[in-house]
Amino acid sequence: MEHLEFDLKELHNVQLALFKKFDLECKKHGMSYFLGFGSLLGAIREQKIIEWDDGIDIVMPYKDYEKLTCLPQASWGSNYFMQTYDTDICYNKYYAKLRNSSTTLILAEDADRDMNHGIPINIYPIINLSDNKDERLSQIRNAKIYKAVTEGVPVQADNILMHAFSAAFIEVATVQQKNRIRDYLKNEVLKFENKNTNCCFALAGTKSLDLVLFKKWFSSSEEWDFEGMKVKIPSGWNEWLKLRYGDYMKTPIAELQGSKISDFITLNTHKPYTYYKGKTYCV
Repeated sequence: MEHLEFDLKELHNVQLALFKKFDLECKKHGMSYFLGFGSLLGAIREQKIIEWDDGIDIVMPYKDYEKLTCLPQASWGSNYFMQTYDTDICYNKYYAKLRNSSTTLILAEDADRDMNHGIPINIYPIINLSDNKDERLSQIRNAKIYKAVTEGVPVQADNILMHAFSAAFIEVATVQQKNRIRDYLKNEVLKFENKNTNCCFALAGTKSLDLVLFKKWFSSSEEWDFEGMKVKIPSGWNEWLKLRYGDYMKTPIAELQGSKISDFITLNTHKPYTYYKGKTYCV
């Protein structure tokens, strides 16, 4: 394992350049987005990236997310890459990342994957949820299994049967079977996209899958200062942050700050990830 001394600000600078390109393409193509999660928290607290944060998080209405991920790669230039499991066969996340291919960020969980390991920003879709409680629970359950099948990691749930079933399927299913089930589950998760519902959720981490949000929070935006830019945040930012973080203006103790820096194997803001193939990934 390669241990590098690095200034987290260098990482943030690369991510901000990615974000500016993302913002430019969204404006060019009429796509809506909002800062989300820790990035939204940083914007509200300090108008900048939280000093210990390791990424920039963005959320988008699904119709705009779909439009974004269908843009030709040429839209991003030679150094940037829009990564989904359709554009990078070894990528195992169910949301998109925009990466700088001239840089390197290799996480321990991805070290065996022959994929693009450039420094990324994260882009999560906001999905319509049914207003019917039983249908909504089924939709959320399908989202968790969709996540598990895509990532190759069993469902993290109190439901022992769901965990056991997903673990067994991941273990024995062929790639083709997994892809068919993944596509089926994706369609089930999206089944209310063309319906007028009041609820939604962000297709992000496990905690987010259990948070029922209200679409009215994302029906309009506010402009906010963030790292010297004017960015979009959802009009319901206060309600969302309270639901997700509780007393969100209170700085958490170090153990709860949520950084993945301890998971970094290699970080280099000046050297492309391909240099490290066979050294710190795909060894």
